[in-house]
Amino acid sequence: QWFWRHYSTRHSCCIIIMAPKPLEQWSVDNVVTWICAIGLGEHADEFKENAVDGNLLASLSKEDLSGDLGLSSLQAKKVVLEMDFIRELTSGGGGGGADPEEIKRLEQELQAKNAEIADLKAMLQAMQPTPAERPPAPAPAPKPAPPPPSH
Repeated sequence: QWFWRHYSTRHSCCIIIMAPKPLEQWSVDNVVTWICAIGLGEHADEFKENAVDGNLLASLSKEDLSGDLGLSSLQAKKVVLEMDFIRELTSGGGGGGADPEEIKRLEQELQAKNAEIADLKAMLQAMQPTPAERPPAPAPAPKPAPPPPSH
């Protein structure tokens, strides 16, 4: 499976599509592409010059990102939050590979909801009047009289 994410800034827009491999397996080029895609392209050279691959990126703190790579504290926080998003996707939290027990629980919940819907439909049907109980339809309105002939 692949995942995508839409990033936009005041000046540009980007959609990044990447294979959902764990962050720790990213190459330097993967990291640089991702840094650009999250709107921090002005820092791409620092990541490349320091050979920041996914394994190194995953080990960096906000302080490392700010001090060693020149990001502001807000930019560093953004990188950390985006790394968390990537980890969630690649661990099954949003990009497939969900826990089999969770899938089973959700399927059971879906079956229960479908049974509840069927019960509610049956109750609604039982509440509908039968044809014999329905009031007669109102008689159609009389047709208007034709206009008098003009002379």
